[in-house]
Amino acid sequence: MEDKEVVRMLINDDSLPDTLIDFYLTLADEFIKNYCHLDEVPEALQNTKIQIAAVKLKANSDEGQSSLGAGVSSVTS
Repeated sequence: MEDKEVVRMLINDDSLPDTLIDFYLTLADEFIKNYCHLDEVPEALQNTKIQIAAVKLKANSDEGQSSLGAGVSSVTS
């Protein structure tokens, strides 16, 4: 399954344009590379990249009400 299809499935919205999903996948890719000081996102972090893109996309499309189900929650220290 292609990354875009997984993002659509996670946020349950088939109407999102490919360009918007690509934008959020690129943002997630850059976030991981910058945070981890990497030149490329390793295969082991591809699912993490997809999840980050889906959460950010959902948060921006639902007025900040993002939730993808169990396991996705806010981080506290």
